[in-house]
Amino acid sequence: ICCFKPVLLRPWLQRYLAANKSISSQMHRVSLAACLLLSACCLYCAHGKDKKAIIKVGGVLQSTGHGANAKKVFELWKKWAASADNKLGFEVDLKWEDFTKEKATEAAKKLTDKTVCKEDCVDVFVCPYGSAGTLAAIKGIPEKSTIPILIWGAAASQIFDEACKDRKCFGTLTKASEYFGGGLSGLKDAAASSKPLSVGLIMKKDPFAEDVARGAKEYMEEDKGFTIVEEASSFEGAIEEKPDLVLVANNNGKEVAEGVLLIGKSTYRPKAILAVNSITNKSITSFQEAKALQFQECLLMPSQWAAKPGMKDDIVGWTPETFTRDLDIGFVTYQAASAAGSAIAVTHALQKWSPEHPEHLWKALKHVDITTLFGKIKYSEDGSISKEKPVYTRQKQEMSNPIVFPEDAKTADLKFPLTTCDTWKLKTEKLRLI
Repeated sequence: ICCFKPVLLRPWLQRYLAANKSISSQMHRVSLAACLLLSACCLYCAHGKDKKAIIKVGGVLQSTGHGANAKKVFELWKKWAASADNKLGFEVDLKWEDFTKEKATEAAKKLTDKTVCKEDCVDVFVCPYGSAGTLAAIKGIPEKSTIPILIWGAAASQIFDEACKDRKCFGTLTKASEYFGGGLSGLKDAAASSKPLSVGLIMKKDPFAEDVARGAKEYMEEDKGFTIVEEASSFEGAIEEKPDLVLVANNNGKEVAEGVLLIGKSTYRPKAILAVNSITNKSITSFQEAKALQFQECLLMPSQWAAKPGMKDDIVGWTPETFTRDLDIGFVTYQAASAAGSAIAVTHALQKWSPEHPEHLWKALKHVDITTLFGKIKYSEDGSISKEKPVYTRQKQEMSNPIVFPEDAKTADLKFPLTTCDTWKLKTEKLRLI
């Protein structure tokens, strides 16, 4: 009765007390006080229960590229949270600071440090794209902070091994050190060589690239099926040494394109070239500008997203198809899908813990174990994504980039060696075929 007719409670009790004069004045006062308290509680029950909790989400994001796309992903999530599809009783308030390398730390502090943001701190912090930018932003978040830190666009191990030690980080990208393992394993099987494959390792001085290279070296040393014959920052040494495989740990698309062009113009033909950021939609521009577009064919690249049709979680319900349609940015990268995975993980954590208490959200995030459009999201003890989510290897094959490794996820067969691809055949080979 209270929850439906709270305003009727006090008059009814007053009439009852008037009819029973024997009740002491003290009892009268206690009863009325209890009545008022119950009325207040019931008014909240009747009206406050419809009020949705507001989850404040903010971060430091770039205004172009992957950062701008991540903003659109979180805007799409905000729209979902405000729709009838959201049954969890929360809405999202977004607050962004523009990213610059020089001010990333200060901007993060502005959003997360209670001595600065007071009562207006965010409940969830979103990192920028890139490992260097992410490391700079995390520095601005107070140590021991319980604010969940979403790392959707960075993968350097240093983030989880060092920067996140006293913070609550949650990453959705596989660590950079694990990028090349699956591709190397697949190439070794394809070569079926009785002797170790020689490898030229080209890397850039950058936290992400150095981590990719370190992981590849550790994998090859343990596997024993590879021999590193060249380790440099440029492609010239690899061309001179002529290794079987060329690994490129450099996330600068322009430098990758120019280096691949050097190989293409030479008479050297490796069995395969495996390079980060080599066949993304954005890399096409880099190869066009370098006049090397034809040599993008058959390059291999590690990827974080299989984009398996129909894959979704059971709350937000985005599939790769609906997400691509609703995001409406044209080509959807795995970085954008990773940002979506982060938002979906927060949604599931909110299901496990009351939205009225976001300070405890990190505890629920630690136990998230779900399938999403991005794949499986489950966090390791250090906050990085579980190894249960594989790294895929894609190959440029004409107008598409199918998955060729791992075997159980492939959507096309590997073209191997590189000279089976027309654009990589030497002129003498072409003449011989004629």
